[in-house]
Amino acid sequence: MKALSLHQPWASLVALGEKTVETRSWGTKYRGPLAIHASLSHVGDDLFVGSVEPFASALARHGVARTLELPRACVLAVCVLEEVHEIDHAFASNFSEDEIAFGDWSAGRFAWMLADVTRLVVPIPARGRQGLWDWTVDREAPNADHE
Repeated sequence: MKALSLHQPWASLVALGEKTVETRSWGTKYRGPLAIHASLSHVGDDLFVGSVEPFASALARHGVARTLELPRACVLAVCVLEEVHEIDHAFASNFSEDEIAFGDWSAGRFAWMLADVTRLVVPIPARGRQGLWDWTVDREAPNADHE
């Protein structure tokens, strides 16, 4: 299965169903199943980002008070990458303020449309990589959480 590593809190926002579009500087022709991986490393402000709105409220709806509580270096969810669109002002205007806040919607970037997100009950430890990468699904992994 293809996988995509995201920094926290963005990986958890996808897994929790709060973020349905991943914005990237690059597009892909790939469509299909996609594992969402929370990277081990963090960017300079990802701890701060989780404490500002709308990030804090979105995480609080799921019982997360601090980004340090979010899992890292593991697969959190699986979904389907349905479409990829190049971003322009007209396209970006179709999304909520929260969705816009959760990404970089600059013109010329790409919006990866994620559907059928299923959060894993227990995150599966995995080493991430940049770009799309192949993740071997452990058939003994816990069942998915269909909340």
